Amino acid sequence: MGISGTLDAPVRDSMAVLEYIIAQCPVKPGTNWRHYKGKNYVVQNLAIDCNTNEVVVVYSNPSFSQILFTRTLAEWNEDLGWTKRFELIK
Repeated sequence: MGISGTLDAPVRDSMAVLEYIIAQCPVKPGTNWRHYKGKNYVVQNLAIDCNTNEVVVVYSNPSFSQILFTRTLAEWNEDLGWTKRFELIK
């Protein structure tokens, strides 16, 4: 599995896989990101889509933290040509 977010084999030990991904990936729970359209979001966690074995980012808008969104890690890290889809807010 690369940082792209697709697992090469079925998930047998999800916690170990997520721990590895979190250690290798700059997208971490609790970090703040700005979407290219201007809204800010907080990463809540990373998860595995059990149908596709893709890693997904679970995130929320700080103003509406009870509503969670998901996006594949590959989409999250996507370069749109003129900008990245999400930029880390430092």
